[in-house]
Amino acid sequence: FSMQFGNKGLIAFTLIFFLFIFVLIRFNLFHFKLNISLQKSFDFLFWACFISLLSTFFVKINSVSHLLILITPLTVFTSIMLAKIKNQLMAETLHLFFVLFALFLQLQNW
Repeated sequence: FSMQFGNKGLIAFTLIFFLFIFVLIRFNLFHFKLNISLQKSFDFLFWACFISLLSTFFVKINSVSHLLILITPLTVFTSIMLAKIKNQLMAETLHLFFVLFALFLQLQNW
């Protein structure tokens, strides 16, 4: 386990790790009332997340860009979780929060 990035990298790693834990906790949501082929696709994405998370322990990481291999499956799972929220106002509020957060991070002077 050798990560050599600064505070920004630790913040990004923490956010990605908590998102991974949240998706892992909601694992049953992706298998409830779905056909077998879709369940297999979700299982494949979960294995991709797990293997890419394990790769952080075996590869020397100098920047946060290595963690981007986790982003694609996690965004798929997050979008599915947002689509299954029953309260539309809550879903739209979360979507607006994510958009504003993304814009905030884009406009930061890193």
